[in-house]
Amino acid sequence: MYEAESKAGYVYVLYDSSNPRLLKIGRTKRHPHTRKRELEIHHKIKWIIYAIHWFHDCEKAERVIHKLIRSSGCVYRSELYNYDAALANQVILSINQAMESTNLVPRR
Repeated sequence: MYEAESKAGYVYVLYDSSNPRLLKIGRTKRHPHTRKRELEIHHKIKWIIYAIHWFHDCEKAERVIHKLIRSSGCVYRSELYNYDAALANQVILSINQAMESTNLVPRR
């Protein structure tokens, strides 16, 4: 397996079915629906998938996305955010476009 392939995966946005502003933004190399089911068991929350995005380097993409969203002061806990899903999705779309169109990888 090539190194680039091993970094490829999904960045997803989930929201709590009882609180649409509680978001989980994470990454997975497996299908996001599988990860969602695991999280529902772990967090005891019924998650709804808001968005799924493919990245050639999902690990770096996730770090950049978390850094940008945390800078707005909306961290609830770890990868959980009190944030608007549409705004989070716009951040992810911007990062995806920047990383994929220029083929540049942001630094940590």
